Amino acid sequence: MKRPSTAHASRAYRFIALAAAAALAACSSRPVVKSDWVDNAVRSQTFSRPLVVGVSPDYSQRCNFEFWLVRDLRSENVQADASCSYMPKDEPLSRAAIERLVAAQHNDAVLATSLVNAAWRSKEGGTFDTRSTGSYKYVASGWDTGFYGGYGMPVDVYEFKTLPSITNARGQAHVLTKVYETKAAALVYTIDIKARDIESSQLGLAMITPAIAERLQRDGLVR
Repeated sequence: MKRPSTAHASRAYRFIALAAAAALAACSSRPVVKSDWVDNAVRSQTFSRPLVVGVSPDYSQRCNFEFWLVRDLRSENVQADASCSYMPKDEPLSRAAIERLVAAQHNDAVLATSLVNAAWRSKEGGTFDTRSTGSYKYVASGWDTGFYGGYGMPVDVYEFKTLPSITNARGQAHVLTKVYETKAAALVYTIDIKARDIESSQLGLAMITPAIAERLQRDGLVR
């Protein structure tokens, strides 16, 4: 009997992992989602080729997030792209890099997602430790651009850093997604998500990325 290829086995394992995470997410509390159009934005805009960017200096975590969200966004009408599909690990995440991708891939929107804050509660040696995690660390507060500039990219690379993540923990996360149309690199729409009872990073992704995609579909930004 012919043994399955390594690539086939890897795809099968990834499908099983995604299905398991989705099942766990279905049993967890749903995240709280708020969204709004930016003042003066044209609300009839619909995007068919968005570029997904996880705003994090951690390449592995950034790519993991991007590929999950791309999977949730893709349809017959939407050809979403992950920035990690085109940017090498050693290329700094910057507005210039995103602009080059947009021009080369003809993206009509950029979806930049950052972690506003997170609290992970894990028991170590009989005590509980609560810290922020570095998944998609967002330094500015509220809806202002603050530390981040065009396309939601960091403007000060020396401050673009994160704290170590804690794995196998329960916690909560506050995630902000900003949607930019690429003709004028203008912010048009925001999604604010708060999730709790997160058992793991994979479960967090299974809770958050579908919530982002569903809200974009509900408000007509993607079809």
